[in-house]
Amino acid sequence: MGENSKILINRFVVGGVIGSGSFGVIKLGYDLEKKRKVAIKFQLRKITADRNLTNSLEYTALKDLQVACPGHGFPEVYYLHENVAFNEQKYFVMELCGPSIWDLFFIRCKKSFTLKTILMLVDQLIALLEQLHTAGYIHRDLKPDNMVMGYGSNVDTVYLVDFGLAQKYKNDKENETGSNSKDKFAGTIAFASANALEGKRQSPRDDMESLAYSILMLIRGGVLPWCYVFKEEEDIMERVAEIKRRLSPEEMFAGLPYEFALYLKMVRELEYDDTPQYQVYRQVFRNLAYCLNYNYDLEFDWKVRRVWNGGETHTAKINVPS
Repeated sequence: MGENSKILINRFVVGGVIGSGSFGVIKLGYDLEKKRKVAIKFQLRKITADRNLTNSLEYTALKDLQVACPGHGFPEVYYLHENVAFNEQKYFVMELCGPSIWDLFFIRCKKSFTLKTILMLVDQLIALLEQLHTAGYIHRDLKPDNMVMGYGSNVDTVYLVDFGLAQKYKNDKENETGSNSKDKFAGTIAFASANALEGKRQSPRDDMESLAYSILMLIRGGVLPWCYVFKEEEDIMERVAEIKRRLSPEEMFAGLPYEFALYLKMVRELEYDDTPQYQVYRQVFRNLAYCLNYNYDLEFDWKVRRVWNGGETHTAKINVPS
């Protein structure tokens, strides 16, 4: 084993960085006990007080989903280290996943997905959101960066990741306040619902609307109608919310099969405490696939174009004891 290798709790070997975000970094790891590669998410040492429990909350959410939705597209979690000594980092260990949909779209497929690939992804994503919401959680940061493919034997399975902003939805306190209460914004402006941008408390309907904007980005070559607003310096959230309110679903998805506009129209009509019609949405897109003679055969663009076949996509190294 190399001199610079570090082993956590005599079990997890730490390798190079494979991902990063505003609250920490993800490193490649190896579980000496189970003899498998893992991902280790480290929380930044310097972090604001309101984000100090990010790792603990994310671990709890994933652990709950692991129980409620075993075998579905949520990373399994194996270990949480939160009772740290001075100058130590909090971290948790989880299942290693493959590349994000954003990485596959933007880098490997040169900002171009076929309708068939988009429809196959959407079918899995709607099913995942139904599982998530049924388990009592909302994601609040749904976007192509947080949708990833599996690894190893799960390469054709879509996963949802990064539950640092996830929140319990079904509890008495929230149901009392409902949709009229204001809430601190959580999410990514480009993909957030207009309601969320206006400070309204989020519910399953907002995740469903974020999925629509993720579809829109993938189908429009990586460009959203409000991208130009981010070059400005003031009132970005208000401006983006105004554009999302002003543009109709038909305008957003102009020139594309009507089913995409129909989906956005249906989820926009949901009230705060409505249960989305997940199976109806899936059937809408499955009918479109049938009309276009597409089979859900999991032959995604990156497989057909041979730009990713399920192997590792990062350059991180790890030294494992022999």
